[in-house]
Amino acid sequence: GMANNINNQGCSFEEYVGVTGGMSRGGGIQIDGDSPINNGNNTGFTNTYSGGLNYTNTLSKNTELNGSYFYSLLDKQTDRTLFRENFLADRTFFNTEDSKQNNRNLSHRLNVVLDHKIDSFQSLKLTSRVTLRESNTLYEGETSTLNADYSPSNSNIRTNTSQGAATRLTNDLLLRKRLAKPGRSYSTNFSFNLNND
Repeated sequence: GMANNINNQGCSFEEYVGVTGGMSRGGGIQIDGDSPINNGNNTGFTNTYSGGLNYTNTLSKNTELNGSYFYSLLDKQTDRTLFRENFLADRTFFNTEDSKQNNRNLSHRLNVVLDHKIDSFQSLKLTSRVTLRESNTLYEGETSTLNADYSPSNSNIRTNTSQGAATRLTNDLLLRKRLAKPGRSYSTNFSFNLNND
């Protein structure tokens, strides 16, 4: 796992793959906006917390269970102050802006793979993935226009909030059968997906 408050957001791709259990055989790894991978965008002040667990167990000589859990929290505060002087042919005026924005993104990911060999010709593989996400954004800002003598001309105060939550469930069941003729086989895949954004 990792945690920092030194504005060093995220980890490298190799570190992320290691924490989430690596690249699966015949599969891949999912990377999206909630992943704590450092993309070089370090504006604002960011606190980052993430960690993961991997689990592998051979339940029997024909059954193997693998799982992984990953947690990620990014809390980003951006403060902005702007003072601009504008020159026109007949007058001068000023614009000021003070704003604060907080973005908080939380995610949980759980992956489970059950691989069972029914006999020497048949096997099944169940892959389940659950992702839970929450996001919150708060913006507070004040902008003003001042005359040349710094007397106020107009001002605007704005507050915006937004919240989001998403749940994603994916289940894949793969049935494989090897035929008696060498090199011949067939497979059937059943999928069940649930998205709640």
